[in-house]
Amino acid sequence: MRNVTALASSTVLMLRSPHLCGRLEARRRSTQDQALSHIRGATYFPFDRYGLALVSPHLGETSAMAKLPVATACAALAAFALLATAVRAQELPLPPPADAQAKRMVATFKDWTVKWGVANASLAVMRGDKVVGQAKVGGHKPAETEPVASLSKAITGVCVIKLVEAGDLKYGDRIGKLLPGYFKKNKPADAAAKEITVAELLTQTSGLNYDPTQGTAAFAALDFTRTNLSAQLALALERPLGPKTFFYNNVNFGALGMVIEAVSGKPYDKQCKKSVLDPAGVTEARLDPDWKIMASWGGWNISAIDYARFLAHFRPKDKLLRTKPPSWPKTLLNSGGAYYSVGTFLRESGGSWNFWHDGAWRWFDDARPERNENYGAYFAMWFQDLRFVANYHPQPPSGAVGDLDYSMYQAAYPAGAPVARIAPPAPADKPAGMGSDRGEESEAIARSYEAR
Repeated sequence: MRNVTALASSTVLMLRSPHLCGRLEARRRSTQDQALSHIRGATYFPFDRYGLALVSPHLGETSAMAKLPVATACAALAAFALLATAVRAQELPLPPPADAQAKRMVATFKDWTVKWGVANASLAVMRGDKVVGQAKVGGHKPAETEPVASLSKAITGVCVIKLVEAGDLKYGDRIGKLLPGYFKKNKPADAAAKEITVAELLTQTSGLNYDPTQGTAAFAALDFTRTNLSAQLALALERPLGPKTFFYNNVNFGALGMVIEAVSGKPYDKQCKKSVLDPAGVTEARLDPDWKIMASWGGWNISAIDYARFLAHFRPKDKLLRTKPPSWPKTLLNSGGAYYSVGTFLRESGGSWNFWHDGAWRWFDDARPERNENYGAYFAMWFQDLRFVANYHPQPPSGAVGDLDYSMYQAAYPAGAPVARIAPPAPADKPAGMGSDRGEESEAIARSYEAR
């Protein structure tokens, strides 16, 4: 049946016979012919002296119909055309045209910025390898780099996957062995810190339950223009480890940045650019020079369009990764099947996977006003293909990101979403202090699946 469907969706048909078939030209205009005309390539059905020859590069060989007499071949072909139409009728509906779907998403995004008072924002909508929708609000443009805060974590996660796939690293490797020089200089309060694995860092289950990046005086005293990942880890390890359960902590991905450097022998950003961003066609991304301290957990500046290109790593057809989500280390978040893994929230859905993550950063310092920041970013990728990326500042109130995700999903699939969802509950009000939102908006979105 698969071969019938492949042929039914691949062929432009031209039939000619002066004897029994008469003259028949089937082209793309009819319903049956549309079922025979979708796959690219010089596929055709030429007559020879013995009958019909069916040639298709997608089937890899000439059909047995090439040996049939003309009359028999014509009858078989007529039956095949009816079968092909029936087969396609049983397939899942095709997605709506890219432009119509994207237009709805762009309009929804613009409405969202008005609803939540977002003065500056940019949007990129992508399907496959094509940008199918864009939007700009205020001073943001979708092709210009913007800070994305915790969306940086997925770049780090994929960078780790690449090292594992290359055989240079294992998910079960312990940081005590990976970072011997660091632990020689910095003794942790809890000796068990050396036993933390790469998998535990990737899934936020390391036991690190103190995050110095959340507006502490010790973090504020560091030089923000340097990565200082080791200094941040040292601050976090001044306290004993907690339970090995999910606790969103920026330092987990700071430690992964150190692991990437130790294993690859290259600076974090150079390694991830070479192994992750370059293969995806991303050319303009860089670490924010004023906030290099965020590096592997929140430091990338990248445009909405380029981040959408990066997300092709989660699209199997692009073959940028050899491994798939089932083989990645994951931690289950709720009964709705939402996980955290490799710097992103994800959930299996309809035989595929959905991904999402928000980024948020606030910093207010009266003594150093040049360091003040208030911005956010969000991405969602549905069924490992259609995705959107949004950058915005200032940050909207609590619940806005969940509203964006839900509204865009409904705009993408207005005639009945492939997977039913409810509107995400709003998280607690954002703290007035400094730092990130620690994934709270994304966790609320995860709960929208749990409550189905």
